[in-house]
Amino acid sequence: MSKSKAMLHFAEAFGYDTGEKMTGKRKKKGLISLSSGEDGISFEPDTSAVKKGIDLVGNIVVGLLLVYLVVSAVIIVPQGSVGVRLEFGKAIQVLPPGIHLVVPVVNEIRMLSVQIEKYETDASAASKDLQIVSTKIVVNYQVDDEENSILDIFRNFRGNHANRVIAPVVQDTVKASTAKYTAEELITKRAEVKDIIEASLTTRLQEYGIGVREVSITNFDFSEEFNNAIEAKVTAEQNRLKTQIELEQTKVEVQKQVAQANATAISNVLEAEGEAEAVRVKAQAEADAVILVSQALEIAASSDGYLSLKWIQGWDGKVPTTLVGDDGDAMLWITPGQEQLVESELEPPTVGPIQE
Repeated sequence: MSKSKAMLHFAEAFGYDTGEKMTGKRKKKGLISLSSGEDGISFEPDTSAVKKGIDLVGNIVVGLLLVYLVVSAVIIVPQGSVGVRLEFGKAIQVLPPGIHLVVPVVNEIRMLSVQIEKYETDASAASKDLQIVSTKIVVNYQVDDEENSILDIFRNFRGNHANRVIAPVVQDTVKASTAKYTAEELITKRAEVKDIIEASLTTRLQEYGIGVREVSITNFDFSEEFNNAIEAKVTAEQNRLKTQIELEQTKVEVQKQVAQANATAISNVLEAEGEAEAVRVKAQAEADAVILVSQALEIAASSDGYLSLKWIQGWDGKVPTTLVGDDGDAMLWITPGQEQLVESELEPPTVGPIQE
C-alpha cells in the first residue's frame, strides 16, 4: 500500500470526503486542517481552533474557581460546636453557631465541640498492698465555652486535647489514687475511690479549660491468684457464718430445754411443798384434836362433864322449847327471845347418851 492511499484511509476514518479530487485544495475538520497536493494528503493543526479550545478551558477553570471562592466564603457552624477562625494559620477569633462569611485562602475555620464528650480508657496501677489492678475509666468532660479558653485549648493542642492532655492526666490520677488503698478496699470502698479520682481530675483539667462532668469506674480486675484468694476468703466467711448460725440455733434449743427443765423442777417443788403443807396442816389438826380430847377426858374424869361435853358437841345450836322430865310430870315451855330462865321446882332432867 502506497503512502497516499494510507493517508486517504486515515482521512476517511476522521470523516473526510476523499471521493473528490483534492489537489490544491484544503479542508478543515475540528482542530486539524487537511490539504492535498502533488505529494499527497497532509495534515496541519488549525491554530484558530486550538485557541478557541484553550479559551473554553480557561473559562471553565475560572468559573469553577469563582464557585469555589463563593462557597468557601460561607461557613456554617453547627449547634454544639464553635468555629476557630484562623488567619494564615493563627487562631484569632471564635465563631458561635450560625452562618459566617470569611475570606477564602486568608481565613480557615476549624470546628471545636463544646458538647459533653466521653473519654474512655483502660488504666493499670498498683494498689497499696502491691496488687496489680486493671480498671476501665470513663470521663465525661466539656470544653469551657469562653472565647479565651477555647483559643488557649486550640493554640496548645490544636483540637487534639483528648489525647494530649486528658489521657495522661487520667492515667496519672488513677495510679496516684489506687495506691492509697489495698486491693480489698478498692472493692469495698469503690464509691470513695471514684470520688477521689473525680475530684483530682476536676482540679487538674480545670487548669486547661476543661470541665469534668462525671467519672465512672466501670470495672476493677485483679490477678488470677488474687481472685482465687478472694474467692477462698469469701467461702471461708460464708462457712463461718453458717457455723455461727448453727451454733446460735443449738444455743437457743439448749436454752429452751433448760427452761423446760426449770419449769418442770419448779412445778415439782411447788407440788411437793403443797403436799408437805397439806400433811403439816392435817397433822396439826390431828394434834389439836388430841389435845381437845385429852382436855375433855380430864373434865370427864372429875365430874359428869364428859357427858355434858358430848351433849354440847351434838347440839345443833337451837334452844329447845319443851323439856319433859323422866316421869313426865313436868313440862317447860321456852319462847324464843326470853331473856330470863324460868325456874321450876322440877329437877333438871337427866340427859341420856347422845347418839352420834
